[in-house]
Amino acid sequence: MSALKEFDALQKELKIYGWSGLFHYTDFTNFVNIMKRGALLSKHRAQKENLLRWEMNRREATVAMGVDLSEYTRFYYAPKTTMLYESEGVKAEEKGTAHMPVPVLLVFRKELVMNEDALFFDGDAENRNSFCYDNLAEARYKMDWQGVFSRFEQDPDDFYSARVRCAELLLPDEVALQGNLVAVVFRTMADLKNAQNIVGFNPLFMIDKTMFNNFKGWNNAGIGGNRRKNVYNYIMDYDIGIEGNTLEMHYSFASDELSRYAHEFKITYASGTTQVDDSDYDGNAVEWDLEEDIIRDEPFEVSYSINGHRLIYWYSDDWTGPRGV
Repeated sequence: MSALKEFDALQKELKIYGWSGLFHYTDFTNFVNIMKRGALLSKHRAQKENLLRWEMNRREATVAMGVDLSEYTRFYYAPKTTMLYESEGVKAEEKGTAHMPVPVLLVFRKELVMNEDALFFDGDAENRNSFCYDNLAEARYKMDWQGVFSRFEQDPDDFYSARVRCAELLLPDEVALQGNLVAVVFRTMADLKNAQNIVGFNPLFMIDKTMFNNFKGWNNAGIGGNRRKNVYNYIMDYDIGIEGNTLEMHYSFASDELSRYAHEFKITYASGTTQVDDSDYDGNAVEWDLEEDIIRDEPFEVSYSINGHRLIYWYSDDWTGPRGV
């Protein structure tokens, strides 16, 4: 069959699972660079152009079945893979290397599977038990699609399910956003506001928390009984206004787990002058208010970070400096 007929057949077979696109999770800082660059780049290209800040998976091995994974862009067929559980969120106790402090989901059109250079891994591409197919017809016939889309609660010792859920499509070098990107999904209103403050309004931007884990506190059993307790938090929403020479900010967290993090509120003026407030939280509320005197006749930006990861990007109307850094 032709590639188009294979694609049509795959769509029909995966309709039962609600297949809606190809999914690429990344950190917010990477997302900003992707939008400014106009393309999703392979790890090698992104590193070469100094555009890669955080990686969802930072294992040392990059070669699988003779394929240099760093030369490809990588996509999942379904959201909320097992890898996301390991990486998502600003962790109060950061362990390991996999980390995506502020997750963003880029959804690409399904037709990319027809790319003649596409590679199809039947599981996590970095798992030695995964197999790679170099054509859509074989992948359609041989891959365990039910396992790929399964999202039942996983037994921590079920290595097979963990691997297959992470089945990947690999495309070489780069994928242009124009004509291929169909949605950008954020976890919270705060993340959406940050994106609009940096790259402007985009009709592809949306909020859907169901595409993320949204843990307020979790105890991840891990694979093979490697049990670990971790907690993370994030900002749900914020509003910032100016009254005279006072900046007023109202903001809310996903959880009252605040004392385990280092918090920093900072105003940076165009001249380079900064005002820093290292806030200490001794209460258990999720909603907070903050007021700060400002130099009103100078452009400025506002940032709020926990554990060094920025969660608020806001700019005065007269700000002309760089955004999203």
